[in-house]
Amino acid sequence: MSFPDDVVNQAAVRLPTPDDVRQLRDAGDVERALQLALRAWWETRDPVIAAVVEDLDARVQATFDAPKARTKEKFHQAWMEEAARGDEATTGWLAATLNTKAAVAADYYGILRDHYTTEKYAVVLERARALGERTPDPRVARGVCALLEKAPWSGWSVEECREIYTPMLELVVAAGDPRVAESLQALVDDPRAPKATVREMLAEELPGVIRRLRQVPVQGLDEPLGEAWSKLLGRQGNPTAERDKTALFAHIYAHPEDDGARLVLADMLQLEGDPLGEFIALQFSPSTKKGNKRMRSLLKAHKESWLGPDLTRVLKSPEFERGFLHRASLAQNAAATAQVWERAYHDERLATLGVLYKGRSNERHYAGFLTGGARNVTEVEFPRVGVLRTFMTAPGASGRLAFAHFRFRMQAADLRTMARSNRFEHLQGVSLTVPEGQLGGQLQELEATGWLDRLRSVFVAWDWNGPSLEETLGFWPGLAGRVEVYGFGDAPHGWVRLWQEEGRTIASVVDLNADVRAALPADVAAIRQHER
Repeated sequence: MSFPDDVVNQAAVRLPTPDDVRQLRDAGDVERALQLALRAWWETRDPVIAAVVEDLDARVQATFDAPKARTKEKFHQAWMEEAARGDEATTGWLAATLNTKAAVAADYYGILRDHYTTEKYAVVLERARALGERTPDPRVARGVCALLEKAPWSGWSVEECREIYTPMLELVVAAGDPRVAESLQALVDDPRAPKATVREMLAEELPGVIRRLRQVPVQGLDEPLGEAWSKLLGRQGNPTAERDKTALFAHIYAHPEDDGARLVLADMLQLEGDPLGEFIALQFSPSTKKGNKRMRSLLKAHKESWLGPDLTRVLKSPEFERGFLHRASLAQNAAATAQVWERAYHDERLATLGVLYKGRSNERHYAGFLTGGARNVTEVEFPRVGVLRTFMTAPGASGRLAFAHFRFRMQAADLRTMARSNRFEHLQGVSLTVPEGQLGGQLQELEATGWLDRLRSVFVAWDWNGPSLEETLGFWPGLAGRVEVYGFGDAPHGWVRLWQEEGRTIASVVDLNADVRAALPADVAAIRQHER
């Protein structure tokens, strides 16, 4: 087909036009369309043309046969070989995988050596040098900025951090994309690096990088030409469909139990090619080896975008159910700045969270989540009475809480307040933490405040200073028939569970041994073992 060749030959002697790019793209020659768009960007540094470059790059990457190397060493070898080819079509992939499967040469005694950081991150630094040999490219700027937002590298001191981050910042400057100045300014205004040394170093270095990027000359396009380039993006979309999608998300956040809405959203997203739609559908499908593998792959690739940058920082071990965030614990306080924590409290994606544990955060952060966006939780823990009281008095309660772990000895006054709080109107189970010899008193207070008539399950948490298995199970005769399940162990599953079937006491036990068998009540008619 000679027409595309004519386009390329004509564009070689003048600034490529939107029509040049569109004709090549529509003829199926996306790589050469990308080359022309890059030439136009080099001459103008226009942000709309940069967006066209990224749009064309996404089309190229969709058909790119990326290396399938399983080991870090083989992947790095394949990455360097691809970089050595010098093909502009693969620059986007190289930038996006700059830190992918990059081996880290960690050495316990490395901190005693000068320039240990350059040894530790030698692989990613070698890749950065290879990218630096290419012509300026907005894809490189975007790829490196995405890594700077995550700040995956660290050093024991600010100077050591400079050894790894300075080459990355130089890449951004060399790429010469003025658009990323705003992204970098956001990192200055709201530092997100998990390590304090990295935050301090970036606070010193980023202003200079931003200043240099804002000095890059941009050749403005006149309005007709700018509109012509914008039309290449093809992002006009369907406003009605966007409103429907937004309304569906809002409905799911308000009614997380509505599986029908989740499935409708899954269909809508799949029609748009959004991977979240496929992920939701897979989580509702029967479990298969192939399906589970695909879910893991989607989650690995998209979890951070589905959670957003703030929740990615502050949530530890997040789990998804029925396509949305369902279970998590909080990371240590130093994982994010105070501003990030404050924003994360009110993130709308927390509305589908069913189970939240304090983790390694402090009680203030945990209370912030429980009284903020995590308004629909069904299982939580109360590390101290202050968190419980804050939770009970917070506005906007949904009353969905079904199981609560109490890490302290409950007082009758708080139990009475709980009985009046709408946040506990659906509470069905508790895990109690009490000192040795005080379990009987705690159970009496539960009875006096009416809770034993409302609860379906009562568990006694294992604790070094708490009641023994024998003491705990000794109260079963008085609880049989009052609660459905009674047990020993810090979870709704427990290590030992007792319940009645047709008037017979049944025990379910983890790690059944002679001591456990001896502690079981005499009326146990059957023992069932279960997995931990």
